[in-house]
Amino acid sequence: GYVVYNTLPTYFNTLEEGMKAFSGIRDQISTSGGQITSVNLSREAVSFQSAVGSPTSIPFASLTLLRVFEIPKAQEPWKWGVGAKISEKGDSVFLAAKSREAAEKLFSILASFAAAAGAPLELRDVGSSAVDPTKKDLKDNGLKDSKGGVVQWVAVGGPSEKAGLQAGDLILSINGLPVDSNREFQEKVWPTIAPGTGVETYDLEILRKGTPRSIQIKLPSLDTFPKPPATLNFAPPPGLPAARQEQPPKLGFTLRSLEPAEITALNGKTGAAIAELAAGGEAEKAKMQVGDIIVACNGKTLPGPKELGALLLPGENTFTVIRKGLQLTFKINPPVASY
Repeated sequence: GYVVYNTLPTYFNTLEEGMKAFSGIRDQISTSGGQITSVNLSREAVSFQSAVGSPTSIPFASLTLLRVFEIPKAQEPWKWGVGAKISEKGDSVFLAAKSREAAEKLFSILASFAAAAGAPLELRDVGSSAVDPTKKDLKDNGLKDSKGGVVQWVAVGGPSEKAGLQAGDLILSINGLPVDSNREFQEKVWPTIAPGTGVETYDLEILRKGTPRSIQIKLPSLDTFPKPPATLNFAPPPGLPAARQEQPPKLGFTLRSLEPAEITALNGKTGAAIAELAAGGEAEKAKMQVGDIIVACNGKTLPGPKELGALLLPGENTFTVIRKGLQLTFKINPPVASY
């Protein structure tokens, strides 16, 4: 099992400060491929390269959640870590740390990078998570039919813990809305009442080992959360010569979701269409066009626009494109900040 901790970032004033802080803990952070050997940072994503395997990438556009966690029974010294949710489907990236201090520092670094990229994290949340109940969960609560959501974890120090919610509690309703199917509730109902929609309190009806209970979770005031400084961005510091203030082009395109006719034409394939090209950008130089449909990046299928960042690699990237029924290949080598 693991323990999740409610964590707030300490934002750095600049990207340079964030990268310097990462250099100080690099030997205390690890991916599944081992300790990190280098990190590449761009406005689109941050990628960590280890000695073995492909880089671990965190795209900022689809980064929605960061968690500091502890696995008490994990092998020494990697008992701590940071988890990042990087897609709407729940895909996650995990980075291990040698200490809570290193994990919390990494949390602040990643939150600072996301804020600098114009995609700051939503820090207000209830501090807990629920999953579909097992047969044992239903039996323990005296239920015959499957319903509700079982609390998987409660963040230490978070709003749910302060309200008295516990792991194993079975949630029957939230703000009067029944949780008949946890998965369906999370996909269709929760987005309408989640933090950020204006809802400040959550009234839960639960079962705890078969006993009904009522719990109210209150979100902290927005005033209690740190705000990223204006100096935290990808723009150069003021006062640089004009020639140095010009930002190097990145990929040079923006993407949109596919239209119904495009989805039909792809015969089951997924992808994203180029909506705009930056003048003088890398994509324009490579002869890509508005309307091109990117179906793969570096040999991996592209599910949609928000998932591109996770597929990008430092250096050259290869795009498989459909243009008027023809499959084309383009190679782009966007400049990134390397440290």
